[in-house]
Amino acid sequence: MKKSIFLILIFINTLFGIDITIPKISIFKEIDMSKEINSITQAINMPNSFKTEKAFTRVLRRNESNDNLWLRIQLVNDSDSPINKIWLTRWERSHFELYLVDENKKILSKDIIDSNDFLKQSSIITIPQKSKRTLYIQVKAKKGLDQFNYMYFVDAHLAKQFLLDTEKLYHHGLFFGILLSMTLYSIFTFFIIKEKAYLYLGLYQAWVVIATSDAWQYFYKLLENVPTIAHILLNDLYAYSMMVFSIIFTKAFLNTKEKMPKIDAFLNLSIILSLPLDLMRGPVYYGAFGEIILIVIGFYAAYKGNIASLIYAFGFLGFVSYYALVNLSRLLGWDFYLEFTNAKQIFTCIEGFIFSLAIYLKLKEIMKEKILAQEVSFKYEKMILEQSRFAAMGEMIAAVAHQWRQPLNHLNLIFNNILLADKSNKLTSKYLEKKSLEAEGQLQFMSTTIDDFTNFFAIKQKKETFTLKEACQYSINLLDSRIKKERVEVTVRTVYDMQYTNYKNELIQTLTIILNNSLDAFLSVNESKKRVTITILKNKLSIEDNAGGIKEDILLKIFDPYFSTKNKKFGTGLGLYMAKKIVQDLIRGSIYVENTTKGCKFIILFHNE
Repeated sequence: MKKSIFLILIFINTLFGIDITIPKISIFKEIDMSKEINSITQAINMPNSFKTEKAFTRVLRRNESNDNLWLRIQLVNDSDSPINKIWLTRWERSHFELYLVDENKKILSKDIIDSNDFLKQSSIITIPQKSKRTLYIQVKAKKGLDQFNYMYFVDAHLAKQFLLDTEKLYHHGLFFGILLSMTLYSIFTFFIIKEKAYLYLGLYQAWVVIATSDAWQYFYKLLENVPTIAHILLNDLYAYSMMVFSIIFTKAFLNTKEKMPKIDAFLNLSIILSLPLDLMRGPVYYGAFGEIILIVIGFYAAYKGNIASLIYAFGFLGFVSYYALVNLSRLLGWDFYLEFTNAKQIFTCIEGFIFSLAIYLKLKEIMKEKILAQEVSFKYEKMILEQSRFAAMGEMIAAVAHQWRQPLNHLNLIFNNILLADKSNKLTSKYLEKKSLEAEGQLQFMSTTIDDFTNFFAIKQKKETFTLKEACQYSINLLDSRIKKERVEVTVRTVYDMQYTNYKNELIQTLTIILNNSLDAFLSVNESKKRVTITILKNKLSIEDNAGGIKEDILLKIFDPYFSTKNKKFGTGLGLYMAKKIVQDLIRGSIYVENTTKGCKFIILFHNE
């Protein structure tokens, strides 16, 4: 019976104070507060000046001045031995005076804590057995500059271990390290693959890193004499920057400018509206509810077929849920508590992992589309190449026919001469031998012509060692009959010639295409002295004609596939396109064209490998 009465008395007693027999006690649910007291004497003698605030942490964050704020905490020791406690807090940019008062209203000790350390702790507070003490705490903090994180009473011998356990995860602990690593990873990844979503994600994470690190507090220290400006520049700037970069990240990740232009315009407007929402910050941070819109947009993009945006939406869900729960608890007076700095670090880490996964899926989809596009492009170019080769083959067959016309006429004349000599009984063995040698010469010329064109069309695709002069002369020989027919003077001017190891056959094809282009141009101009000058320089070759040049409005289009200035019946528009592809992709050089005074000049540059 006595034991039951004793337990009841203990229970009643603890209703009026905190049982400090527990090794570690977190103070966050309720506390007595007052801003009407000017001294410890008034605090002791005017108990009604204090008002019990439930979930007092939200009161501390109402953007009100906490200068000369008084806290009263009842400490109860129901054990049979004295207890030594240390009051420990992470209440940044604040100074404190602690008064320990006994039940007779006598001040037992005074402890002044005015250091700039982020973690603050009192001297040892001793509570005798079966007794109660009252701790009065005078808080001195300028408006909007202090940052309350937590407050504990800890056994004196556990204080150091408590700090290690508390800080090893948050602030500069594990989560901070993870977040810093993810920030650097996002920014470095942007510089490697140039995906803007990584940059904006990194900047978003960087603001959380800055705001949750102790380095941020030094900026407050520099501006402590101008607290209003400090609050705007630091608190509001931090919150606004986080919101802005989260919106910009959304725009980049979902590519709203191209895929959802109306939503993109809305997000641009949201960037502007976020500023007044942030400045309206009070007990409730209304700007946090705006992040719900980003989740809705993510789900909408997923509905439209962007699967990666579904992962993105879940990334924001954790932080937004926390914000919503905190703000609702403030509005409705719920006793919900999770240290804000810790929550920022935890949820931003989770966000980072999820967003990185979402970007990875997005990039994977982009790479898949690029590979598909490359395959389509390869097939398209292959088709164009085949068409180009057929077109060139037709031109070359015509050239072969023209090359053979003269030797065939000559052979016909030889056979007629032999036949005539036979009929007139003048055919001698010596005459027959002479005509046979003539015929053999013509047949050898025709065979050489076939070999030249066969080599030209052979798909060698291997490097050979040659000089540019050799390649130019070979191209001229291929077009010799047409050059003579059109009465064009082709000159090779060698300023600097050297041995090259490259794709000779393909270079000859390119030179032949350009020479043919000049010969075609002469058909539409009235020029008495038609000239083509090939100039060979070091790592450079130019083909210049006096055929009137190319119109400026089409000069940049002549290397496009299927673009031709000729009648469709005579031109495919593939020649110069293939010439450019060969020079760029195979020979690894560059080709361009420019107009001259009387014509145009094609220039091929050979890059040193």
